[in-house]
Amino acid sequence: MAYDASMRKRFDRVSGGEFRADDLRMLFMYFRQVASHRLVVREVAHFMSHPDKRDVGLMPDLMFDVFAIAQFQLSRIAAKTPIDVANLPPHFIHILRGARRQLKTKYLKTQTGLNSGGINRTLATLEAAFGQDSDGRMYQARELEAKEFELFKALLSVVPINTAFSQEDLCKDFGDAAKSVDFLRRAEDLPRHISPWLMLVAIEAMHHVKLVKAPFHTTLELTVYPEGYLTMISTLHGVPPHMDVKIGMPIVTTTMRPVDWCVGAGPVHARFAAGVEATLDAKLRPLE
Repeated sequence: MAYDASMRKRFDRVSGGEFRADDLRMLFMYFRQVASHRLVVREVAHFMSHPDKRDVGLMPDLMFDVFAIAQFQLSRIAAKTPIDVANLPPHFIHILRGARRQLKTKYLKTQTGLNSGGINRTLATLEAAFGQDSDGRMYQARELEAKEFELFKALLSVVPINTAFSQEDLCKDFGDAAKSVDFLRRAEDLPRHISPWLMLVAIEAMHHVKLVKAPFHTTLELTVYPEGYLTMISTLHGVPPHMDVKIGMPIVTTTMRPVDWCVGAGPVHARFAAGVEATLDAKLRPLE
């Protein structure tokens, strides 16, 4: 990519300690073009490009994994019944794959004795053990082998809750992108004061964006807790039957500790314990 002097000027301003949200937004969009393997920078930039609705990316994928698993598990728990392998949802294979993505390999190894490669190979044969009827419902078509059964139990024993990315992930990706266009000599030279600013702009970009991933449609709401979690709140309708379940899950972890949020008719002013203050052109839900 050709050197962009205007972007370098923006980068130098924020590196020098001048907080300008527009500079950071433009840098995210610029870095997205060179950040093919830097998933976090691309994810934030995609939110900026699609402020109304997202259907692909880290966040929609994470959301669908967790809520597909939660819906399946909560329905079963509410009914106080074991898994009915003769009557499984149409997206049951996605539930298995989502659990594999979200559960740590170390945990699955302790439950099954399989290493990462063995887990993936066994998952492939496990998926092949299920068929689909004319109504789209899935069912177990053959008896599971011992390792398949152990993996089946491990994948469906918990509802995994993971974060899409951390503040550290975001800063590392941003520094790598800056280095790739020669704005930095080393990625780790990214000034530390930029870290909370990146998170604030990311929060603004992700606030009230509708995530759409069939069969779930949800609105992303962000609540900032003193422990440093940005949490997605969504409602699963009709799970268990005749009941709406509100689920909160941490989607981003940050080292910032909010002292207060001033929310009014105008922009939001956030003051953090570290002494960082910034104003965003967005409305965030205050601490309760």
